[in-house]
Amino acid sequence: MALLFVESFDHWTTGTHGVRKGWVTGRTPSASGRFGNGMDSGSRTDSFVLPSNYATLIMGEAYRYQAVNDGAQLMGFYDGATKHVYVEYVVSTQTFHVRRGDGTSLGSIFLPLVNGQWYYLEFKATINDTTGVVELRKDGTAIIGPLTSQDTRNGGNSTANKFFWGTDNGGANASGSFDDIYICDDSGSAPTNTFLGDCRIEALFPNGNGATSNLVGSDGNSTDNYLLVDETTPNDDTDYVESGTAGDKDTYTYTNLTPTAGTVYGVQILPYVRKTDAGARSIKSIARHSGTEVDGPEQVLGTSFVYARDIREAKPGGGAWSISDVNGAEFGVKVFA
Repeated sequence: MALLFVESFDHWTTGTHGVRKGWVTGRTPSASGRFGNGMDSGSRTDSFVLPSNYATLIMGEAYRYQAVNDGAQLMGFYDGATKHVYVEYVVSTQTFHVRRGDGTSLGSIFLPLVNGQWYYLEFKATINDTTGVVELRKDGTAIIGPLTSQDTRNGGNSTANKFFWGTDNGGANASGSFDDIYICDDSGSAPTNTFLGDCRIEALFPNGNGATSNLVGSDGNSTDNYLLVDETTPNDDTDYVESGTAGDKDTYTYTNLTPTAGTVYGVQILPYVRKTDAGARSIKSIARHSGTEVDGPEQVLGTSFVYARDIREAKPGGGAWSISDVNGAEFGVKVFA
C-alpha cells in the first residue's frame, strides 16, 4: 500500500484523542482549519510514527502562513530520533529551504507568502548518503527540485519511519495553521505512489443502520446502533456498542462527501475501540459496497481507547473508489477474536 496516513482534524477536539490516534504529542484542533477543524501550531511540532521504514516518503499538508518569527520548520522526516530532512521557511528573507537534519541547505528559493493565506505544500524525500532526492511543491508546482544525488541521510538508517509538521524554530514564537495531511511512499501503483496534489481529507460519520446489527448497544439492544457511535468526537463510555462473541459485527451508512466531483485516493476506516476485560481480544474493520464485504487486518485491543486505523485504496470488489462509491458504502467493525 502506498497511501500510509491521512488526517482531517475534523473528528477530535482534545489532546487526549490526538494521542489515541497516534500523535506523539497530543494537541487540540481548532475551528480555524481550511475545511472544518485544523491545527494551530504555535511554536511547536507534532510527529507520527509510521508502520514501517521507508526509503522514500511523500507528504502533503495545507499550511496557512502567519509571519511571526524566522526559521519555521514546516514538515520533514525522521529515522527514530534522527531528523533526516525538513522544509523551512525563513520570514526575514522570504525564502523556502530544504535542509538536511544538521541544518545544511540542499536547496532554496525566494518566494514571498501572503500572511493569512492557505497554501498546499508537498515534500518528497529519498534518504541516502549519495543518491538522495528532494522535491518541494507549492500548490502543485515544483519550487525546489527535484534535486538528485543529494546527501539526505543525517546518520542512522537510510530510511525514515516518522514525519512531523509544525512551526518549530527553536522555541521562538513561530505560528501557522495546518490541515489536510497525507503521507505516501513510492511503492505500489499510481496514483498513490507519488504527489497527490492539493487534497481535502474529510471526516464522515454514521447516519443510519447498515446491513448487519449484531453488536449490543449501551441501551441494551441492537436497534439503531448507529445512534450510539455517531458523535463527531467519541464520548468514550457514555454510549457505545459491544460484543464478546467472535463474528458479531455492525455496519453503518455514512454521511456523504461534500465534493460532488474529483478523485478519491483512499478511505480511512477509523473505529474507536477498546476491550473491557482480561484476555486477548481483537477486531477487524469492515467495508461493504454493492453487497460485497471486505474485512481489514486483525487489530489487537488493549483496555485503553485507541483509533484502529485501516486505509483502503480499493473498494470492496476491486477498483478505485469514486465519490458515489464512498457515498453508497457501509463501514463498520467485527469482533474477530
